[in-house]
Amino acid sequence: MAKLPEEFNLEEIDQEPRGTTLKREILVTLRKNKMASFGLIVIAILVLVAIFAPVIAPYKNAVGFYPEEILKPPSVEHMMGTDDLGRDIFARIVWGSRVSVEVGILAVAFGLIIGLFMGALAGYKGGMADTLIMRTADVFFAFPYILGAIAVMTILGPGLENVIIAIGVLEWAYIARLFRGSVLATKVNDYVEAARAIGADDKRIIMKHILPNAITPVIVYSAMSVGTAIITEAALSFLGVGVQPPRPSWGWMLSDSRAFMSRAPWMMYFPGLAILVTVLGFVLVADGLRDMLDPRLKGMSEHVTRG
Repeated sequence: MAKLPEEFNLEEIDQEPRGTTLKREILVTLRKNKMASFGLIVIAILVLVAIFAPVIAPYKNAVGFYPEEILKPPSVEHMMGTDDLGRDIFARIVWGSRVSVEVGILAVAFGLIIGLFMGALAGYKGGMADTLIMRTADVFFAFPYILGAIAVMTILGPGLENVIIAIGVLEWAYIARLFRGSVLATKVNDYVEAARAIGADDKRIIMKHILPNAITPVIVYSAMSVGTAIITEAALSFLGVGVQPPRPSWGWMLSDSRAFMSRAPWMMYFPGLAILVTVLGFVLVADGLRDMLDPRLKGMSEHVTRG
């Protein structure tokens, strides 16, 4: 191996591959891409609604039983109408946004913690560790996503915390496989070999050189996964194995609306629209990030956006 110049040191090598302009590029891309900007606005509104739910709508209007308010259509008093128990649908959607935000962020974060660790270990170490981790991931791939979530919920039982665990347990395998491939492509670069040649240990190489340069595909996938987690929570709650009443959940609201589709269609329209717009926001942001990170799609994205 060629001798490295004397002026090379760990601090200089640490700074080269970190990709300090990544955050700036992401912000510029989201600002130029109109659809991605729209998605970012939707996500911002969702988070603000979840945070300020007590200010926007009193919790008492989202739970309880109000016989005199049963199945009232949208009006000035109840802008989205009421349900079969007289509860205000707008208040339930506002408080249900908290469930979606918690599940979307925490479940994906849980999957990221496990997936990044396993993916880095499999991609960097290789050998038996790679084989064992990837074969374990194949077991999770063998189950359809929603069926796997139902199976985990059957074991853990219903509840918000268990929904987060169930989705996170399924997500780690996808993240691990994606990150493993990115690590395999990154660890052969010259700056990694240079860091190894001057005595950097594995932890330093992974944290300072491989992780910052291999994380970009995971960023895109994570943005998409938040939307997937929200849909999965809604599906589990719709089937009765997710978030339980009286806690408002968009999926449970859809389940309640089945018996009143002809008499009170607004019970179905508004929670369904909330799920649609929220997931669409995350998908648009993920598409914008993907266009930025894949040069082959950049020109196409700019053409569509400007058109």
